[in-house]
Amino acid sequence: MKFFKVKFFEVLDLVKMRKVYLSGGYAYIPHKDFISVLSAQYRTQLKQSLAVACHHLGEIEQDERLVSLLKGLHQSYSGNDYSDAKAVIPIETLDSLAVKSFPLCMRQLHDQLRAAHHLKHGGRLQYGLFLKGIGVTLEDSLRFWREEFTKIMELDKFEKQYAYNVRYNYGKEGSKRNYSPFSCLKIINNTVGPGDCHGCPYRHCDVGILKNRLQGYGFDAQAIGEIIDMTKKGHFQIACSKYFDAVHHCDVGLGINHPNQYFEESQKIAKGEIKVEIKKEVQKAQLKKEPIDELDEMDFDEAM
Repeated sequence: MKFFKVKFFEVLDLVKMRKVYLSGGYAYIPHKDFISVLSAQYRTQLKQSLAVACHHLGEIEQDERLVSLLKGLHQSYSGNDYSDAKAVIPIETLDSLAVKSFPLCMRQLHDQLRAAHHLKHGGRLQYGLFLKGIGVTLEDSLRFWREEFTKIMELDKFEKQYAYNVRYNYGKEGSKRNYSPFSCLKIINNTVGPGDCHGCPYRHCDVGILKNRLQGYGFDAQAIGEIIDMTKKGHFQIACSKYFDAVHHCDVGLGINHPNQYFEESQKIAKGEIKVEIKKEVQKAQLKKEPIDELDEMDFDEAM
């Protein structure tokens, strides 16, 4: 394990939780907790920059274009919109992909759809656009939703009430726009009502329910603790990154900004395009031929 040496007062949160080794006024921080150093530095720099910006606020307020831009900045996403898929994903692989390559927000929607054979409008929109973004074709998407929904309703009802929305997502109905999958920011800021299962599980789900769900997926106590800790602090995207690490048995520390980004990075690991260092406890268990949850769905040698 890699360690970093910093002044102890730069990571007082870790010192308080006794997560670091202290010696001579310095703290030795494990690689996985280095985010605390970055967070402290970021807060310091942000505080200084806000003080400078405050002096120029009068000048900025005179320009309406800058005012409108700044007001909407916190709700803006400037990354890849994933409106055009790079590959075609067969719907027959969705069950296995949901386990190893879907972020939790999409995995829970997939599980709910398989269990109840129905999703409310918000769930259909969020999950449908995600499937479009990973490479599910319109024809396959229609077949996928049709096969599920017709388990609890007549085919005629599906075609009249739901098929239009699927074609709409692909720009074949209505205004015929090429709609993009939702970013993390949009999902986190979504309004989620009673009975809905869309949105961000780290933001909208009760912590107790979230913890039980993670335990049901077979994650170890340490991984669950890290995810729940980030969730309680309101760091929802960091919690998603911790979930990514738990699923892939590694310590990538990926910055998650979009569910489709999560999927792409996961597939790169599965295909060997990105080499990751598997956690030592997982390596030992593999050598002893002990079963590891979900690891059998990824070729171990390829992941190394």
